[in-house]
Amino acid sequence: MNTDPHPTADARPLLRGREELADLLEERAQRLAAVVDAAGRRRVAVGLSGGIDSAVALGLAVKAMGPEAIVAVRMPSRHTEQVHLDDAAAVAEACRLPAENILTISIEPLLDGLQQVRGVDPETAPLRFGNASARCRMIVLYDVAQDHHALVVGTENRSEFLLGYYTRFGDAASDLEPISDLFKTEVRLAADILGLPEAVISKHPTAGLWGGQTDEDELGFTYADADRAMAAMIDRRLSPAGAAELTGIDLEVVEKVRARMETVAWKATVPHIL
Repeated sequence: MNTDPHPTADARPLLRGREELADLLEERAQRLAAVVDAAGRRRVAVGLSGGIDSAVALGLAVKAMGPEAIVAVRMPSRHTEQVHLDDAAAVAEACRLPAENILTISIEPLLDGLQQVRGVDPETAPLRFGNASARCRMIVLYDVAQDHHALVVGTENRSEFLLGYYTRFGDAASDLEPISDLFKTEVRLAADILGLPEAVISKHPTAGLWGGQTDEDELGFTYADADRAMAAMIDRRLSPAGAAELTGIDLEVVEKVRARMETVAWKATVPHIL
């Protein structure tokens, strides 16, 4: 990454504001509808976790195609807390999805089968079991999509992509990604613009892969800091020191974000062709 050591006089905000984001959401909804139409499909399927990313993806899909064209799927496991199922239901209600378009399918039978054939223990190998859970969910979601002649709408944001905070062939699998250029901070604002429930907007992000897990605890820094640091280093092409100077974020945190991006960069190419 070629960077300048110090910030230059640039009055633009690092992250999109409400007006710019509202225009982007309008344009993104139109593009989503066009892609689905070009594929000869009339429906899309969205995995609805109760988190903000899937909520915004669903909101955009509804904006693009109307609620009747969306199939939302909740896919709980043994680690899914009731609050996430309730929040997912609240999002579906806010988006006016018909009751018959909201499915709840447990992935426990798939996980039980995996434990039998591979012996993976969620207590001693929580990350391995968590990644398997994410991939089981995509098996289910793609089967639902095929059953409904639908495309799968992904839920990855730019923060997770740059930080490698996703499971390859799991939550990163999709047919189209409507929010992959939005930082997590921007996703929160997008949720507010789309009129999604406050409980979803304000909750702590979690992948829900094991009990008590949260994104920011696992990463070791907040999305608020990471988003500004990454925008400064990538979009403004600043060095870590320059990014720290521009944002006021501690240099140690900026360096931690940079190191994480470099370590996981290989994940962005699927497959990683040598």
